[in-house]
Amino acid sequence: VQNCVFYNTKGISNSGVGNIVSHNYLSNTVGSCIYLTASKESVVEYNEIVAGPMVVLDAGAIYVNGNNLYCRGTHVRYNYIHDAPLEPRAIYFDDMAVEYYAYGNIVTDGGWMQLHNGIENTVYNNIFMNYENSKGERLINARELHKELNNKRQFSNWIKQRVEKYKFLINKDFI
Repeated sequence: VQNCVFYNTKGISNSGVGNIVSHNYLSNTVGSCIYLTASKESVVEYNEIVAGPMVVLDAGAIYVNGNNLYCRGTHVRYNYIHDAPLEPRAIYFDDMAVEYYAYGNIVTDGGWMQLHNGIENTVYNNIFMNYENSKGERLINARELHKELNNKRQFSNWIKQRVEKYKFLINKDFI
């Protein structure tokens, strides 16, 4: 699924081996914007996701249903997720997802990452900015691990540089 626009719909549901979900614009979806189930060695990249999911609470902008232990090796990378509704999961590896990778994603103005009972998942070089939950806490959630990046000075200059770099790349290659 490439170079498509999804607005006020159910989003993209992906299963199978070696699929690519790339350069799409998804906004105001009911549930997960990109839903991966029984997905192996697939790639989700360079998508822009705005204000989703809108209705379903146990969902994520990019949601991985990990109930199949044979499904592994999928990469979630270089996506831009922003302006999410109250307390959504931007990237959600659910139900014991195994060996999924999330890197190079930018999440601004809402959203966080959640890993739910999986193993061998790799999450690195993502940027999470300006998230505040209903309690006024600014955090990133990886199960019980909470980090507050906004108060750490050593990240501030690096984050500013990376956001500008990735926004340029995403906009340049986008539709």
